[in-house]
Amino acid sequence: MSAATARNSSPAHLVIERPAPAQSDAASNAFTESDIERWLGEKATTTAAAYRAGIRALQRSIGAPSPAAAAGTLLHPTAGPRAIAEFRAALRADLEAGAISAATANLRLAACAALSRHAAEMGLPAPRLEFRRFPARPYRDTAGPDISIVRRLFAAARADADRCRGCRDEAMLALLARRGLRRGEVAALDTTDLERNGSARPAAVYIRAKGHTERQRVSIPAAAGEALLRWLAVRPADASTAALFIPTGRGRSARTRGARLTTRSLANALAALARRAGLPGLRPHQLRHFAVTAALETGASIRDAAAFARHADIRTTTLYDDARADIGGRVAETLSAAIGTGGE
Repeated sequence: MSAATARNSSPAHLVIERPAPAQSDAASNAFTESDIERWLGEKATTTAAAYRAGIRALQRSIGAPSPAAAAGTLLHPTAGPRAIAEFRAALRADLEAGAISAATANLRLAACAALSRHAAEMGLPAPRLEFRRFPARPYRDTAGPDISIVRRLFAAARADADRCRGCRDEAMLALLARRGLRRGEVAALDTTDLERNGSARPAAVYIRAKGHTERQRVSIPAAAGEALLRWLAVRPADASTAALFIPTGRGRSARTRGARLTTRSLANALAALARRAGLPGLRPHQLRHFAVTAALETGASIRDAAAFARHADIRTTTLYDDARADIGGRVAETLSAAIGTGGE
């Protein structure tokens, strides 16, 4: 990004909550790579990955040689505001080009704001910065797949000739579609995160939920618990990891035996399951959309569905309800009928 572009970026989007004392460039660079990694280590897995990507995006935007150098520039009282103005302008350009979504841009800004707050908590003489969010559009399609498609997925998993893979896929599918978990929450599960009483089926799982560092207890239905039991019975005994979901079959190697399924490999496994079921491509989050919409279809109130989905803002749940029942469309039809055709 050119200097002219940076100068033309509006500083109105940057709010400095408190003035920072004067400091040298050397002082600002006291924030090290180790500091960044320790800070990220305190975050949930998905949050840490998103914040790491945000800091690297800042690094690329301002041409810093390393994430620590980018952090040092961010925390400097005079260089920091200039870097943020340039970074925000770069994000806006990417938004306008369709390269990123508003949610991604806001998450990258949030990473910088969170790092600044952490530095202040460490006692570093840095400004605490907040950023205005880019306006985000609500979900356009929150309905998810039809229930007949979800049933075909379960049937394909149970009919899989590779029983180990089929049991694993059914267990993952059960947590996504029957309980509405996010794929990151499913991928992060360990075998010790299952609430069990002896050999009885799991009644709950302990997840690292979005926006939380502490694991949270989430009850699961009996069918999901039974699916987990079937998976645990065939889960490869040579697995050297506590991860609940791991690679199976001929694709396993000495390297992958000790690895958990990443969010990407989990998505790939479900996409392969969909292909075996003769279905088009399917993303894990579509199953969460299905679960919330189906909960509303079965008579759950907005408040109950929000609790089921663990939405921080009940307004998110109302988007699902409108997509399900087309409330806005029904109101429009009623209003149109009241207006009439314009004749007497």
